[in-house]
Amino acid sequence: MHFKTLTYTFFYRIQTYFHLKNVQRYCHTQILEQKYDTGNMSAWQITAYGGENNLQFTTNFELPIIDDPNSCLIKVSAASVNPLDIEMMRRDFAGIVVAKGNSVVDFQIGDEVYGVVKPQHQGCHAEYTVTSDKLLIKKPKFISMEKASAILYTSLTAWCALKISGSLIISPPKNKRVLILGASGGVGQSAIQLLHAWGSQVIAICRTDAIPYVEKLSPESIIDYTSPDYLSEIRSKGI
Repeated sequence: MHFKTLTYTFFYRIQTYFHLKNVQRYCHTQILEQKYDTGNMSAWQITAYGGENNLQFTTNFELPIIDDPNSCLIKVSAASVNPLDIEMMRRDFAGIVVAKGNSVVDFQIGDEVYGVVKPQHQGCHAEYTVTSDKLLIKKPKFISMEKASAILYTSLTAWCALKISGSLIISPPKNKRVLILGASGGVGQSAIQLLHAWGSQVIAICRTDAIPYVEKLSPESIIDYTSPDYLSEIRSKGI
């Protein structure tokens, strides 16, 4: 390719990039209920494929833009870190609505919310994040931001495991005896509380140092899997 062609291609792509940016920002101003200042923010960023060395903290990350009239800009107060985040990076959070599209009716500026971000969108380990109003829920006042940010993916995983994989969506869970492995983990904790709400009997399995914590969730029985005869204990519960 000739130098002139290369130069033309380069400047054409640069011009196109900035044109698209300007179009995006114009559309952004047309769908907002009220304008907000755009600029930079702090965020964790993956710079390349690979290990944790490619995860970097920056204070010069572009503030996300609302490009959908049904989306909200959230100032992030807390964001959880789950094993799933290794694959998907930063999906659930809690924070405050600071701007919204003009089609959002269920939330107001200043509402405390918790929610999730779609996998294909920018994550929430940042000062701000944008997500659809359909992926948000108002945070109860009795739950802290930190606790709210840790609820959604673990609880949805527990619900799916019990209702879909465990077939409790077909067979009523009331009075059923259910064994929960890893009861002290995020999914296990959610599963115990869901089962209690559905009227099931819960046998929880965890290790010795987690027993005091799991006791607070009030399962019917707790079995220490480090015990030499834990399998006999499980059989004695009729599982």
